[in-house]
Amino acid sequence: MTRPSKRVSQFSLQIILAMLLLLCGILFYVHSNATANSLLVSHANKVDIIKTNQSNTPTIGSFKFGMYIDNPYVFKDEKKIDYKLNLVGWFVHWNENMESNKLKNTCAAGYVPAITWESWVAKNGVAGSKDILSEINKGKYDQKIINDINSIKKNCPNQTVLIRFDHEMDSEPGTKLEDKYYPWQGNPKQYIEAWRRIVKIGHSKNSNIKWIWSPNRGNDFAKQYYPGDQFVDYVGITLNNRRLNGGGYSNFKSFYEPNQEVLESYNKPIIITETSDTGTAIASDKADWVNGMFDYINSNPKITAIVWFNNIKILRYDTSNESVQAFKDNLNKLEQLNR
Repeated sequence: MTRPSKRVSQFSLQIILAMLLLLCGILFYVHSNATANSLLVSHANKVDIIKTNQSNTPTIGSFKFGMYIDNPYVFKDEKKIDYKLNLVGWFVHWNENMESNKLKNTCAAGYVPAITWESWVAKNGVAGSKDILSEINKGKYDQKIINDINSIKKNCPNQTVLIRFDHEMDSEPGTKLEDKYYPWQGNPKQYIEAWRRIVKIGHSKNSNIKWIWSPNRGNDFAKQYYPGDQFVDYVGITLNNRRLNGGGYSNFKSFYEPNQEVLESYNKPIIITETSDTGTAIASDKADWVNGMFDYINSNPKITAIVWFNNIKILRYDTSNESVQAFKDNLNKLEQLNR
């Protein structure tokens, strides 16, 4: 038989243990809720990032940097330059599908796709697509256009997507077929009609697509191809600098400024939709060109973005340690400014 004093002692111990268990339960509940709330906030932030890429969209006063990347993942190149890209560029021909892992991954990660959309529909070059503008204007490709725009909307809901349609169109009217390098060159009237038809479809299906009109040069021939302010969101240009054989420009400023008057006359934000430099036999020359490019852009707020062209080996950003370092240094300064 247990003595009363011992029973009281056992009872007190049980009460203490019960209180300790209750306290532990309360602490666990509070911690769990705090953790859950933290995870919910974190998840919400991730969802917001996935839902919009507005922070990476080029605007006047907020310069953005991008590159043409061949594969669906950009992390290797970002690691080299120690910078998270704002834009990711690539090419899509009309005999290819718009939908791809590249499109899906780029939008899911919050980058702004900068897609060069080219109306190549045949494999045998310019001659195989020589009537492409006329065929577009007759409605032959309306369903293909709608399908591709719907693919963008599905993979990039509520996100900005930049489309540079049929770029470098500005050959002299009347240029012979054998002298053209794109089938959409040489007929300003048909080009404008095709551009407007496509953009009207785009506006009706996905207002988040922004359209870049992008000639090869800012000159009088290019002006003949301008489709009108209501059909253009950005003005672009190609500035790939080839210096290995003694040609090209010594710096970015001297390359851009002959085009400046025409490009900036439209009062649209400007994107350098392709730029690069081969450098010279002296490795540091390419780094100097990159430094000069960023210096000039910092002085001209109308230039809202640059997309570095990596699709030819000698033009890549990483042809020398010096050029990689120049990108790292300048992009680090850019990151500090954008904070």
